[in-house]
Amino acid sequence: MIKRVMALLTALLLCAAVPALAEDAFSFRGGVHWDASPDDVALAEGGISDYLYEMGDVFAFGYEGISVSRYTAYLAYAFLQGKLQVIGYQIRGGEEDIAYLTTALRKVYGEETEADLDYLADTLTNLMNQRYTARQFGSARAWEAGDGTRIYLAAEEDAVSIYYLNPSLSVGYNVVGL
Repeated sequence: MIKRVMALLTALLLCAAVPALAEDAFSFRGGVHWDASPDDVALAEGGISDYLYEMGDVFAFGYEGISVSRYTAYLAYAFLQGKLQVIGYQIRGGEEDIAYLTTALRKVYGEETEADLDYLADTLTNLMNQRYTARQFGSARAWEAGDGTRIYLAAEEDAVSIYYLNPSLSVGYNVVGL
């Protein structure tokens, strides 16, 4: 009996020694959280994908055929200096899908906030070295999670994208051409 109590107390002490994420901290599928390393995310996803992108301090990878809501999506993770900064889903669809996903995201994050599409476009441009403009996002909505994570739902040509941006991300400025 004493051995069992000691084992239980040891386990409780070990759990207390492990730093926990704040209650309102953003957590994604598989327990992925902001500032996670590429190895941590690959482990949560069951392995690194075949699609890799690397340029300077930016590293990204993605997965095809991921289930999200009632859709099949492409899922991408982008890292800056080895820390997770952006998560994105891309789904084939249009305005009807924007309406459906808006309702679904409202159920999770509440009412929308103002969508700062210039910030989103500049952030994606700087991270992915591709030119994004606020105008390329047809209709767009935005939410903010309890920890400050910014969530954008945007229509892009024949696709709908959901972007999650790390609240500590501060690259939302345009440096193209400077």
